[in-house]
This record gives sequence, C-alpha cells and structure tokens, in this order.
Amino acid sequence: MFGDIFTGGLTCVFVAMLYYFGRTAKPTSILGQAYLYRHFLALVGLFSVYNGFLYNDFTSMPIYLFGDTCFAYKEGSSTPTLKPNCVYGFGVDPSWYMSTEELTFLNSLKMKTSVILGVF
Repeated sequence: MFGDIFTGGLTCVFVAMLYYFGRTAKPTSILGQAYLYRHFLALVGLFSVYNGFLYNDFTSMPIYLFGDTCFAYKEGSSTPTLKPNCVYGFGVDPSWYMSTEELTFLNSLKMKTSVILGVF
C-alpha cells in the first residue's frame, strides 16, 4: 500500500486513458490485458490519493493545503510551541516532517492505517 498524491494521480490518469482507449485495443496486447484490471487500478489510484491527503504527502514533501501548522517556531529555538486551541484540518500536520521523531511517527501511522484499512 502506498499513499502519495502524485503517484495516485498518475495512476488515475493512466486508468482514465485505459477506460477511453482500452476498448479498442487487441485483447492480446498489453493495453488489452490491462483493460481487464481497470476497476482494480482505479481503486488503487483513488485510495492512494486519499491516503496521500491523509499522510499529507506529495512526492515525500508536506503540503500546506489545510491551513497553517499548529506549531509556532521561535527564531533561534529548536523546539516548537503548540498554538492554543489549534486542530489541523485534515491529515498529518506538516510540522511533523521537520521533527526529529518524523520517521517513528509516520511509519507507525502508516502501519496502523494499513492494518485498519486492510482488515475492514
């Protein structure tokens, strides 16, 4: 399972082209064989885009789509302070990508999300 907005978007574009051009392809060609799996590939692309928004991940870089971060950084200080009454709109706060605990937190989140979505 992967969760990246860019990769999922490319998969969705490929599936859209597959829906459009796949019917006229020969069944023995590669495009004809991929046409058989078009519904599966569409779901893979859509869920990848969804998980990319959930992980706030676009080619391994955070995006600030849902407002400002909930952490304030003071100049010269390495530790951020939490803004009062702040909840990030959707997904992971982009400040986690600058944290020293980034790898531990995001790997744990991705593993738990994979188990939850995989079981249900």
